[in-house]
Amino acid sequence: MVLWVLVCSYSSFSFGKEVKLTSPNQTTVSDDSYAEVPLQFVFPFYGEEFETSYMFTNGVVGFRNPTDVNVESHWCCNGRDLATMADNNQEISRYGYVIAPLWTDLIDLETGNSGLFAEGDTAQQTYIWRNLAEYSYPHDATRLNSFELQIKQDGSYTVDYTAVDIQNHAVTIGDAGDLSTGVYEGTQNYYYSSGYTGVPESYGNEQNSINVLNSLCAANALYDPQCSGYSEAYAQQLFEQECMYNPQYDPTCNGYVEPEPEPEVVLIEEALEQPDLTTDFTSASGYEIEGVPSFTMPTYEMPQVVEIQPVVEPEIVVVEVVSEMQQMEQQLEVEITAAEPEPEPEIVEEIVEVEPEPEPEREEVNEIVEEREETVEEPDGTEQEQPAEKTVANEQTPAPKAPEKQALTKNEKLKVLVAKKAVALTEQVENATTLEQQMVVQQQLLALISFVPDFNYTEGRVKDLETFYPPQENTDSSFARWFVNDPNFEVLEDLQYPQRDTQWQR
Repeated sequence: MVLWVLVCSYSSFSFGKEVKLTSPNQTTVSDDSYAEVPLQFVFPFYGEEFETSYMFTNGVVGFRNPTDVNVESHWCCNGRDLATMADNNQEISRYGYVIAPLWTDLIDLETGNSGLFAEGDTAQQTYIWRNLAEYSYPHDATRLNSFELQIKQDGSYTVDYTAVDIQNHAVTIGDAGDLSTGVYEGTQNYYYSSGYTGVPESYGNEQNSINVLNSLCAANALYDPQCSGYSEAYAQQLFEQECMYNPQYDPTCNGYVEPEPEPEVVLIEEALEQPDLTTDFTSASGYEIEGVPSFTMPTYEMPQVVEIQPVVEPEIVVVEVVSEMQQMEQQLEVEITAAEPEPEPEIVEEIVEVEPEPEPEREEVNEIVEEREETVEEPDGTEQEQPAEKTVANEQTPAPKAPEKQALTKNEKLKVLVAKKAVALTEQVENATTLEQQMVVQQQLLALISFVPDFNYTEGRVKDLETFYPPQENTDSSFARWFVNDPNFEVLEDLQYPQRDTQWQR
C-alpha cells in the first residue's frame, strides 16, 4: 500500500452544519490523509488551547499541524499500544495531543452515504466517520465502520459507535496529551492487537474534565464561575482592590491607620446644667491668693444682639430702549416744529456762544508821507529829478470777514437737541437719590447716546438709504482708466473666467 499525505485546509470555512470533507480535486478524503477542521471556539486539552483540528481517515483527530516533521502525518496503518511503548522507552512523542475513537486502517469506498463529515458551532464540534471499510485488497464493502466524536468548549469530549468490523489490523481507542518526555500522558481505553467486531461502549472524558475543573477550582476559585466559592472569592477580590486604592476603606485593610480621636465637645446647654458651675460673675470681687496681688474681675457686659434686616434687592426697572428712542424722536420733532414757525431753516451759529474778546483800541496815526527826491545822473551828465516816493506808515489793515453762517438741516438740529438733553440728564444722574432713579435716567441717557436720526427702530433699518449714503463720484486715476481702455483687460478676464461668454453677457 502506498503511503502519502494530501493537505486540505479549511481554515477560512466554518462548519455550521454537516459538511462532507474532501481532499483537493477529489470527492472524499484520500486514503491515509486528513482534512483541516477549524474550530469556532478555543478547545482546552491537556494544558494547551487549540483553535483548529485535523480529522484523519484512520479514525484519529489531532490538534497539531501534521506538516510539522515532529508530528505524525498519516497514522497508518495499525493502532499502537502507546502505554506499552512508553514503558519500553520507545519513541512516542510524535503521537501527542490526539483523540482516537478508532485508530486503525480505514478507507472510503465512496459507495452510498459514506465518507468523513463535520458539523459544529460555537459550543461544540462533531466529527463523523460514516460507512468506511477496513483497508484490504480487494476491499470488502460488506464490513463497514461508523462512529463519531464530539468535543466541547469546556475541554470535554464523547465518543459514540454505530458499528465496528476490523479483522486484520490493530485497534487503539483513547487519547493522549504531552508525550514529548517519553512518558505516556493520556487515557488508553482499549487496545486490540488483531481487530475488533461489534459495537464498543460509548465513552468520554466528561468525568476527567470535571476532575480537572475541580482541581483548577481548588487552586483558584476564580478560575471559572462554576467553581464552588466563586462568589466569595470574587467579593474578596473586590475588597482587596478597594483596600489597595484606599487603605482607610476598612479597618481590616493592610496599611489602615487608626484616626486620632476627635476632641470632646461640651454643649453649652450641658455645661449650664452643672450645679457647681458659676455663671454669674457680676458680684465677684476677685480672688486673693497668698503671695499674689489681688485683682478684680472685670465686669462682662453681654453684647446686644442686633437683628440684621434682610437686604431687599431693588426692583430693576427695565426700560425699553427702542420705545424710548421712538418717544424721544417724536418729542424732538415736536420741539423742532415749535421752534420753527417759518418754513425757512433757522441759522444756528453754535450751541455755546462765546463772546468775542474786545479788540484793543487803536490810536489814530496820521499818515506820514515822506517825499524823497533822488537825483539821477543822466548819461550826458545832467541831473534829472525823479518823482518822489510816498511811504505810508502804520496803515491800518482791513479786518478779515466773519465766516458766513450755514443753515442746519433737520438731522443736525436733532443732534443739537440730543446733545442738550444728554447734558441735562447727566445732571439728573448726579442728583438722583435712589438706585432706581439712577437706573431710569441711565437708560434714558443710553437711548440718547444710541440715537441715530432717520433710523426706524421698530423695523431695525434706515428709513432712507439713498440720502443716508450720498452718492460719490468715481475716482479717476490711471489705474481705473486702465480697466476701461486697456484692450488686454478682456483677455485677462477670459483667462480667469473661461465660461463667461456662456454664463453672462458682456
